[in-house]
Formats: sequence, C-alpha cells, structure tokens
Amino acid sequence: TAREFLSLLKKPKPTGNNSWMALCPGHADKERSLSIKETEGKTLLNCFAGCENSSIVAAVGLSLSDLFDEPARNGNGKRNGSENIIKIYEYQNEAGHYLFEVCRYEPKDFRPRVKQADGSFKHTLNGVRRVLYRLPEILKADAVIIVEGEKDVESVRSMGFTATTSQGGANSWKSEYADSLTGKDIIIIPDLDPPGQKYAEIVSRSLHGKAKSIKTAKLPSGKDISDWAEELKKAGKPADRIKEELNQLIEKAPVWKPEENNGKNSLRFEKIGELLNLPEEEIQWLVEDRLPSGGLSLFVAKPKVGKSTLARCLALAVAQGKPWLNHEVSRGPVLYLALEEKIAEVVKHFKAMGATESDPIFIFAGISPQDGLTQLKETVVTHKPVLVIIDPLFRFTRVKDGNSYTEVTAALEPLIDLARKSGSHVLLVHHGGKGERIGGDSILGSTAIFGSADTAFIMKRTETTRTVYSIQRYGPDLEEIVLTMDEDSGWITASGSKHNHDIDLSKTAILEFLANQSEPIEEKEILDHVEGRKALKVKAVRALVTEGKVERTGEGKKGNVFKYKMLVSLFPTIYGEQGNKNPKKQISSSQSYTDVCSQGFKGPEEKTNSLEQESFPLDREISVLDLEENS
Repeated sequence: TAREFLSLLKKPKPTGNNSWMALCPGHADKERSLSIKETEGKTLLNCFAGCENSSIVAAVGLSLSDLFDEPARNGNGKRNGSENIIKIYEYQNEAGHYLFEVCRYEPKDFRPRVKQADGSFKHTLNGVRRVLYRLPEILKADAVIIVEGEKDVESVRSMGFTATTSQGGANSWKSEYADSLTGKDIIIIPDLDPPGQKYAEIVSRSLHGKAKSIKTAKLPSGKDISDWAEELKKAGKPADRIKEELNQLIEKAPVWKPEENNGKNSLRFEKIGELLNLPEEEIQWLVEDRLPSGGLSLFVAKPKVGKSTLARCLALAVAQGKPWLNHEVSRGPVLYLALEEKIAEVVKHFKAMGATESDPIFIFAGISPQDGLTQLKETVVTHKPVLVIIDPLFRFTRVKDGNSYTEVTAALEPLIDLARKSGSHVLLVHHGGKGERIGGDSILGSTAIFGSADTAFIMKRTETTRTVYSIQRYGPDLEEIVLTMDEDSGWITASGSKHNHDIDLSKTAILEFLANQSEPIEEKEILDHVEGRKALKVKAVRALVTEGKVERTGEGKKGNVFKYKMLVSLFPTIYGEQGNKNPKKQISSSQSYTDVCSQGFKGPEEKTNSLEQESFPLDREISVLDLEENS
C-alpha cells in the first residue's frame, strides 16, 4: 500500500488526501521531488526529476507489481484483474511451523509474503527467518537434491526424491543453509544457464566440508529439471522411466571437488557479461535497515555512556522478537560475551528487562581464554545464533597495539569470516577515542576498525541527554536520536530526534522569558536573552506561534517589525500565589531533561531523583518544567 511504501522512503510529507511528497530513492534527492498518491488500491509515483518508476521501486527493494494492493481473491485467484496466483509454496521451520510463503503468479512471477495475525499479508521478508524449502523433509533424509525454484522441487518430489531450494532464485543461497544439510549426500541439478552454473558453484563451496558428498548433475536438455521432465513426458515416457533416467543422471554425475591450487589462493576472474545477468542480492536484516544478517557492526562510546546497556537491550529484543529502537528484528538465539562485567550484574539487568528462562540467550562472563575464537566458532555451530555480541572488542582479540592497521585487520578478519559464513551478525562493543571527535574519527584505535564495520552506532553523552546515531554501509544512516531508559527495567527506547529535542528545550526557555515580559517584544530581543544556537531558537519561535502559545503582531518589515507575547499564561496559581515573577532566562541542565538519560544510565534498582519527587516551597522559583513535571 502507499503507506507501506512511504515507510521505505526518507522524509515523507503529506500534501493532501492520500498524497505525499518524499525524497526520491532513485537519485540523490535533497528537495522531496517524489510524488506518491494512492487511488483505487494502486500506488502512483511521479519523480519530478525524471526517474523511471522501475528504478525508484528497485532502489527500495521492490518491483512495480508491489505497488498494487492485493485484494481478497475470488475463487479463481484473480489479482487486480490481470494476474493469477496459480501456486503458493509454504516455507516452514524445523518443527513444521509456518514462516512465510512464496506466490507463483501468471504471467510468470514469484513474490514472497508473510501472513499476519489478522489474515492480511506483509509483502516483505524483512525480520523473517529464511530457511530452505521443505526443511522438515530434508532434515530426515540421507540424500537431498538441490534445484532452482519451488516448482522444480515439486517436480523432483513427484518422482519420489527429496529435494529443496533456496527462496529467491540463483543468487539467494546463504551460508547458514549448509547447516541443514550437514552429513548428507547432496546432488545439485542447476538450470542450464550461466546463473545456474554459478548457483551450483556457490552451493558446492558452501557445503564443502559439511556434506557427506557433493555431486553436480548436468541436464541433457531443457531449461531446468521441470522442463526436461516435461520433454520426456511429451515423448511418451512413463513416470517410472523418467525416474530411472534421473537416477542414471545422478549416478553418472561427477563428485564435486574444490579446485586445487597447490595451497595458493586463486584469482578467479569472471566476465562482466555473466555477472550482469546475475540477480541483485537482497540484503537480509537482523535489525531492519540497521544491522544486516551475516554482518559486522560496532557500538562505540566513551566509558559509562551506556553502550553495554544498549547492547543487552538489543540482545533481549532479538531473543524475544521485539522491536529495538523502533525497528523490527529477526528473532533468534543470541550469544553474549560480557568480558568486563560481573555475571551477577549482567543477569540482574536481563531479569529487570523481563528475560525468561525460555529466552535463547547464552552468556559468557569473565576473561576470554587464549583459544576464545576457536571456542566461539564451535559455539556458533552448536547454537546457530542470529546475533553474537562481544563486549568489548579488545578484551576478546587481545590486540597489543590498537593503532596498528596490520594487527587490527588480522584480529578482525576471523570475526568477519565467522559472520559471513555462519550468517550470524557479530556486534563489537568498543570504546570511543579521546576528545570531541565525530563519525568514524570518534572510534578508538586504527581506522581498520571502522573500515571493517557494516554499521557503526556512535553513542554520545551531554549534560542533558544520551544520544545515538549510525553510519551505515547498507541502508540509510540513523539521524541522531535521544535515548530514554526506564528506571525500573533498564530498558532503553528511542525518544525522537536530538534536533527536535533541542528545539523543545529552546521553546521552553523562550516561554519562560516571555512570561516575564509585560509588553510584546521583538525577536532580536528574544534571541539575545535566551541562550542556545540561533537557528534552533528561530525555529522554536516559529513553532510556538504555529502552536498558538505565542502571539505575533506586526508585518515583519522596517518600521513595523514582528513582536511576540505570551498568548496564554503558563503559570497557574499555586498555593494561592502567582508563579515565578522573575523566570530564569535559560534552563539549567538539571531541569531541561528529566528522563533517565539526563541523569545517567543506572542500574534498575538505582532510582533517580526527579522533579516529581520534590515539593514546592513558597519562596522557591518555579519554572515551566516544574509545572509540566508536576501537572
């Protein structure tokens, strides 16, 4: 739907009934040039910079057909009057429970979707675990045939064989799929085209060392195994004869062996024409738009800012399948290495956040052993985690010189390899450098650390807030947002952008100043008397006028400048007396932000004093925030 499409865009803004403008993902847009309209179940796009609609939707991982809402199908499965769903292939987990499904359409098209609790469908697999097709069956089999596409799997199954495929076509294989085929005899029957041959090579290399044996059978004719079987059927051959010929193909197929290069790495160059024909690889997310599956990321901050606390919140969110900082997650097991904290403190935090005995979180607390990397790899194979958290990085890698590019690169390469091969996301908690540096420069040590990361989350602490922003290799960067932690549970949530937060503080300071003025005053006087950045104060003044809290008079020109005054008094009578007659011109750091972030991230039992706990002596000055907190 249009609203679902809007969620994939940057800076969407309503412009009327069922119409919006947003930054166009098809080009480096800075001025909201993309028009989005919804009418009769269709999402209509128009980029005023000239981008084709196909390139716009491709930039956010969709196809043009995804812009047409799917109504309830009638008996013949019609979709928008032009396409039929002719087959639905269901993907299940090890226990046979529904994960997602793939619809085959006519004209030929394949699209995944996930059925929701209310019976509707979500047409994206973000946050959904990917598995091999017919997973419960292949886990029980000794020999498995791997083909391309669900239709081919069903063709092979109809002949009496066990078969599987990976959802998404020739470029969809994931390294973690190999774990489901460990110890089995594997026969790969690829399509007769360059992408098919590439698929067979990728699968073979992934299964090498895990499968009992690997064969690649070449079809004598047809585009794929379904096409080949149909040719034999049309030639008058019965089903048992077709099965026998497939058995002969399998018997004659050579055993796959990796290329021998005398122990040396091989530079294998491939022609650009073949590579261009490969389908674009779809990014799978552990945390939607933030942390890619099989990726490496950083949580960076100076000491005592809360990076470990935030990391544990992520661990529990992934284990329980809950959103993290307003982003959907892919649920699964988590390994957490706490190499600086006591196990009692770690468990105390998880318990306060609501962790249960059934949550798949596995914790190691203590000093990392000398062979920690080897043991970690073995544990990953055993528990198959979707997330591994190492807290902190240098305690695990034992790097002697964190500024040495060579030494740091050598320490990180095994972790990158672990992430890529296992499909687990590896999160490294790391310290920030000295001084007030920003972005990648704020990371302690060699630039190799930042260069190796797919995502870097940078946390900051000021007198009034804790914030975080991200720098992404994939997906849009996260703007700096304010973090809030619940005092009782220690659970951290996102509280909006830092920019808007700062504007709100300026608005409060301006209201306090205006409350003490008996006559309307000019904007320059407000800007001179209220502390803070000028741009923020100007925006705050405009916002207060729009909200009806401040009245503006004048024409805004020489001789008749704008003047401002409080529209409604914000100081009601307390104890029978008027509020502060001499409000402060600025907000003190202790008053400006009273959530837990302003006081520091504390343990769940360390209560933070707030203005709500204070009484109001008659001789005390009362600020706007006092009243808001105690209203």
